[in-house]
Amino acid sequence: MKKSRWTAAAVLGLAGMVLSGAGLVPASESQSASEEQVVEETGNSDLSAVSQDAIADEGQAEENAESETASDSATVQTANKPEKDDEKSRTVSATATGVVMEVPDMAQITFGVVTNGEEADAAQSENTEKVNQVIGTLKGMGVEEKSIQTSGYSISPQYDYDNLDANKQPKLTGYEVRTTLQVSDQKIADAGKILAESVRAGVNDVERVVYTCSTYDEKYEEALQEAVEAARKKADVLAKAEGASAGKAVSISEGYQDLSARYQSSDIGAAYKETAAAAQDTILDPALSAGTLKISAEVSVTYELAY
Repeated sequence: MKKSRWTAAAVLGLAGMVLSGAGLVPASESQSASEEQVVEETGNSDLSAVSQDAIADEGQAEENAESETASDSATVQTANKPEKDDEKSRTVSATATGVVMEVPDMAQITFGVVTNGEEADAAQSENTEKVNQVIGTLKGMGVEEKSIQTSGYSISPQYDYDNLDANKQPKLTGYEVRTTLQVSDQKIADAGKILAESVRAGVNDVERVVYTCSTYDEKYEEALQEAVEAARKKADVLAKAEGASAGKAVSISEGYQDLSARYQSSDIGAAYKETAAAAQDTILDPALSAGTLKISAEVSVTYELAY
C-alpha cells in the first residue's frame, strides 16, 4: 500500500516536470520558455515579412521611378520632334515690286495773273479784271468750271530798298496782287492751246505743267499683280533652301503707295514764263511732250512651305 502511494506521488511529480534540452524542468518554466520562443519566432516572422514587403515596395518604387523617367524622356523627345502639322505651319515671306510704264494722257496746268499798282485797290481791280478774262477764255475753250480752281491769292507791299526814306526805312513803292489758277483734267493734246490762249487773256506767270494718266488706277492694279507674281518667285527660291516650295499664301499686304507718282512734273513753266512776259500777242501754242509715267506697287506675301 505504501508502495502504491509512492508510485502515485512519483507520477504526480513527473507530471509537473517536462523534458527539456537541459533535462527535466518545471512545466511552468518550460511553458514560459515556449511562449517566449513562440513570440520571438512570431516577431522574427513578422519582421521578416515587413522587411520583405519594404524591399518589395522599394523595388516597385524604383521601377516606377525608372518608368516615369523613361516616360518623361519620351515626352521630351516627342516635344522636340516636329509634328507634321508644325511642318505645314512653317512659312516663308517675300517682298517684291511691280512696275508698269504708261504714257500720260492728261495735264494739270498751274499759272497766275500778277498786277502791280501804287494803291492796293487799283492793283486788285486790275488783277480781278484779268483773272475774269482768263476764266472766260478757258470756259470758251470748253474747259468745265469744276476743272478751274483758284489755288492762291495774295496782296504784297513792294519796297525800294535802294532808296531809303527820312527814317532810313525802305520806301513803299506800291502793291502786288497775285492770283493763281489751276486747270486740271485736260487732255495733253489740248494743253498747249489752253496755255497759249490763257497767256493772251492775261496770264503772265506760268508755274508748272504736270502730267498724269486717266488709267492710273487700272495700271496700278496691274503693277500690284506683277508684284505678287514676283513675290512668289522670290519665295520659291528661298523655300528651296529647306527642300520645299512656296505653297498657299497665308497673308498679303500692300506696301506704301506714293500718290505723288500719279503726276510727272514738267519744267516748261520757267521757260514759258519768260516768253509770255515778252510777247503775249505773238506767243505760239507750245508743243508738250509728256514722256512716260512710272507706276509702281509693292507687296509683302507670306506663304506656307509645301514639302
